[in-house]
Amino acid sequence: MTFTVNQNLPDGWGGFYLSGRISDYWNRSGTEKQYQVSYNNSFGRLSWSASAQRVYTPDSSGHRRDDRISLNFSYPLWFGDNRTANLTSNTSFNNSRFASSQIGINGSLDSENNLNYGVSTTTATGGQHDVALNGSYRTPWTTLNGSYSQGEGYRQSGIGASGTMIAHSGGVVLSPESGSTMALIEAKDAAGAMLPGSPGTRVDSNGYAILPYLRPYRINAVEIDPKGSHDDVAFDRTVAQVVPWEGSVVKVAFGTKVQNNLTLQARQANHEPLPFAASIFSPRRQGDRRCRPGQHDVYQRCERQTRDCEVERRAVFGGSGTANNKG
Repeated sequence: MTFTVNQNLPDGWGGFYLSGRISDYWNRSGTEKQYQVSYNNSFGRLSWSASAQRVYTPDSSGHRRDDRISLNFSYPLWFGDNRTANLTSNTSFNNSRFASSQIGINGSLDSENNLNYGVSTTTATGGQHDVALNGSYRTPWTTLNGSYSQGEGYRQSGIGASGTMIAHSGGVVLSPESGSTMALIEAKDAAGAMLPGSPGTRVDSNGYAILPYLRPYRINAVEIDPKGSHDDVAFDRTVAQVVPWEGSVVKVAFGTKVQNNLTLQARQANHEPLPFAASIFSPRRQGDRRCRPGQHDVYQRCERQTRDCEVERRAVFGGSGTANNKG
């Protein structure tokens, strides 16, 4: 049997967490009981929490009681707009005696959290000291990670890689992230577009990306950010909603249209700015019409296949007639 209570208090008062578990096992007598209470709050930029845990374990004399208390602190450091770091500290006590204390720094070296690091040192009962280093680098296809730790009588190091590969009708797409419920994003000609739901993830050169960590059986808002894609790509939408099954991969397609976007410095034959109510047309009358009184710059969209756009300027003069000029 288990129970959990998680409650946020009014602003400035933090929140608390309460949990408990009672377990009976077939292959041994007695009942194991575990209770935990914790409180968290912040003071300025400093975040802190305190927790207490009590465990009753059955043994030959009845029940053995173990108590554990821990204190945690976190303080953000600033090393520039694209570098984040947190100074963290954790101290724990077992049965009213000092157990261990750890202090460390972890953070990211870029704005998209692709290059991450961590450094920590731990002091345990008896004066034992450990040092640990870790780092990870997220590429468009996989996440590379490495670690090193050293203490009394041991050294340990490791390297690894993780990610996801999905084969589908449009080819194969790789992702540095992994999840049980994911979305396959399709956005043709939108290479470089970002997925806000997964910082650092971008649409690949084939127009696909993987969005991990969807919530099953719930409405998920899937977003795509045109930032990073070519300026000539227009999206028919940037948000979609899906309700996936647990463990499924759902396909979400964002329609795109490729156009040439031109900025023209348009003037009349007498070198005067275009008059009030002037309009800009493509030869087929399908172009955007954007012109303001007295402005020289005109924004015009044309199909990408056309290297040169012939633009007709149709200006209305005081409502008494029209003048058509081609350029």
